[in-house]
Amino acid sequence: MTRTAFLLMCASLGIAAPAQHLPGRAFDPKAPRLFDGMPNFSLRPRVTAAQSGAWGDPRTWESGSVPKPTDTVLIPPGVKVTVVDGEARVIAVRGMLSVAGGTLIANTVQVLPDGYLELGHSGQPVSARLVLGGERLSKSDDPEQYGAGLLVLGRLVACGALKTPFVRLASAPKRGATTLTLAQPVQGWQPGDTLAIPDTRSPARRGKSASWSEKCKIAALSPDGRTVTLAAPLAFDHAGQERFLPHVLNLTRSVTVLSKGIATPAHVFLGEGATTQIENVAFNDLGRTGTDPLHPEKNHVARYAFHFHHASGPFRGEWRGKLSGCAFDGSPKWQLVLHGTTKVRVENNAFWGAKGAAVVVEDGHEAWNELVGNIAAHCAGTTPGESEPGQRPDKEDVGSEGVGFWLANAANLCKDNIAADCALAGFLKFPRPERPLRGSLAYFAAPTELPSRELRFPWADNLPFPVPFESNEAYACLHGHEFWEESPFVVRDSVAWNCHQGLVPRFTEPMVVDGLIVRGDSGALGDDSDPTIGVPNRYYPVTGQLKRLDISGMAIGVKQQTPRGTNEPNGRQFDVRIEDSVFACPVGVRIEGDLHYKRDAVGQSRTLVKNCKFSPSASGSGRGIDMVLPFGNDINPLAADEVYVESFQGKPGANFRLYYDIQAPSVIVPFATPDAGIHNLPPDQDEALYHDGEKHFRIRGLPEKGLTNQQAWAKYKKAWAGSVAPLEAKKHPTLGGLVQAITTVPPLFVQPLALSGIQLDGDSTACWSAVHNWHKLWERLELEVRVDGKKIGTVHADQYNAVSHRTDGFRFNFPSTVRDGREHEIAIVVVGTEIHIPGSPLRRVLR
Repeated sequence: MTRTAFLLMCASLGIAAPAQHLPGRAFDPKAPRLFDGMPNFSLRPRVTAAQSGAWGDPRTWESGSVPKPTDTVLIPPGVKVTVVDGEARVIAVRGMLSVAGGTLIANTVQVLPDGYLELGHSGQPVSARLVLGGERLSKSDDPEQYGAGLLVLGRLVACGALKTPFVRLASAPKRGATTLTLAQPVQGWQPGDTLAIPDTRSPARRGKSASWSEKCKIAALSPDGRTVTLAAPLAFDHAGQERFLPHVLNLTRSVTVLSKGIATPAHVFLGEGATTQIENVAFNDLGRTGTDPLHPEKNHVARYAFHFHHASGPFRGEWRGKLSGCAFDGSPKWQLVLHGTTKVRVENNAFWGAKGAAVVVEDGHEAWNELVGNIAAHCAGTTPGESEPGQRPDKEDVGSEGVGFWLANAANLCKDNIAADCALAGFLKFPRPERPLRGSLAYFAAPTELPSRELRFPWADNLPFPVPFESNEAYACLHGHEFWEESPFVVRDSVAWNCHQGLVPRFTEPMVVDGLIVRGDSGALGDDSDPTIGVPNRYYPVTGQLKRLDISGMAIGVKQQTPRGTNEPNGRQFDVRIEDSVFACPVGVRIEGDLHYKRDAVGQSRTLVKNCKFSPSASGSGRGIDMVLPFGNDINPLAADEVYVESFQGKPGANFRLYYDIQAPSVIVPFATPDAGIHNLPPDQDEALYHDGEKHFRIRGLPEKGLTNQQAWAKYKKAWAGSVAPLEAKKHPTLGGLVQAITTVPPLFVQPLALSGIQLDGDSTACWSAVHNWHKLWERLELEVRVDGKKIGTVHADQYNAVSHRTDGFRFNFPSTVRDGREHEIAIVVVGTEIHIPGSPLRRVLR
């Protein structure tokens, strides 16, 4: 049996592919270079521990004297050294170093694969400081600038006293306030602790003014833990929005890891087989990589505040790393980074003042990590601000935009988090391009089959995971939640308030939004050129399902660009459904037709607004649904575009079809003409052959001039936007365009004739194991298509993954015998097995 067949069998039987926690690459203590080129600082010690004991006891050391600040110190295997106040230039740990209190100062602390660093542990917190950095080592000794930091290839455990990391305020504090009222009692807060409160103003309200985020100190705390007296009055207002109020973060912990100075700030790096458990620890002013363009000398990549860097070696226990109750204060770019790493849980932490992004899932290879119940605030971004990721000449240099949670994929749980005062977005999912995976994910790999070369994975491998994005809140950001590229996951029960745009989907047709609250600053709605929008669903391909939206105080609730069709043979047909939602905006839903020149009338483009309620704006004016059909160059005015309203204002039977004004019978339909510009067409060329083999003109109109919609329909079955408004379609006080009452709405979300790219995934992390030659993971395979349990045909998947059962896409035309307008169960299985493609079976209407 081949290994691929074995893995396929294991997956089908629910058996885990090769055992976890296997030994990784053997550690050679004499190797001059370790993981990723890191220097081995244990090779030339000046002071070596001779036995277990206290740092300050001369008997602990071979030399008979306590290490000096200029020494390189080695703690060898089998030796435990306990320190309360100590200093050295470099400390290499192969045994155990326990910081029991006081301050340990070192330029570099390296925990080798057989080493253990402890600053307290669960159930036994300590009060201690670890001061790092301050000196950049010579390039000959440290060519990749690893030094000046905490470098962990072994085990790191740290535990400070329990402290509530953040809490929502019970009332919005004003400038000059000397007390804060908390929504719930806090634990562990003490006089002298540093607090931080984010700016809550909307981007339109603040304009170009400086951030109103501020820090303050505790002078006293009430016995019930709910009222904080401040050492000095607040400098700014921090207004809330209805029931949503700002948070206050506590940045002080009894255990602190910090930089010695600003000349060479320290960083924390965990790689290969590193494991960690950290509770209630503060990380202050760490990180050397900044938001300036990356440079091997001036701005070295990957020297972030706290960085899991390809931490993919063996580990034992449920989690490779756990960080809970911690505080991160300041970073020139990123604060906490998960890079090529699995099984890290980040829970209930407070992140403050990262310039580029606070929490980063970096490459798209990361999976099974969990971000739960954290807050990330005051992420300033660059000046001038970067409005989109990936716009720099170096496309790998991303994450400088000012983001709370920067996610390269949807394969990691993101739940109950909060982001505030972020220059670009509170939450951003932006898929990275193809990237190499250095080393192996030994979490899945057998030790005898480690790869000897870099591996690259298809773009699609970064994307599909059915992991929900749930109960996350963003405020005072340009975009509350922003998602790029197709990724079949669910955004559920999330919130955005005082953001310029609440949720921004970009090219995310498979994504589902199910539950979203947006509260806008009604005093700062923007202008016609840049209005505030709850959901700007206008980036092709648009998101098809928006459910349970609750949007108020925005200029426009949903700006819905009607979904584009395609002129490819058997091409995709996109429908959009907005349902079970409430809007209190000057414009609830703006339907903006997209008559793109590439669109032919292949199927219909349809939008349904179902069971939605609209209430007037604060001014008492506005429309529930507005209809706008931009007319300009590069268009196909004949492309079909249908808009329906069902159960208007929540009333069953209140059903309508909406037409654009330009679809009135008497309006003239454009003539096919080269009068205006077409994309990528030279100025001396009036027409072009597109990939459908037909000539495309600059405006794709009728073959003769002067025909009205009614005349064109009678002669050519063509009209503006694919249909003619009937004479009984009239103006409506709340609905835009021409409105016709109808009895029933035709069925939407008809599965297109082409079924392509089913990529819902259950366990594709195994794809990244490097167990095999990469290309053997993908194979050409025959898939069987079933409708209601009966085989109706087969299709070949050119890129079928034998481990995850995923395919990068295939196309299957359903026979007319099953395209009967009814809903069917569709299943796609591997021929000769009962192994389903993830996402199968699924239920769809076939027509």
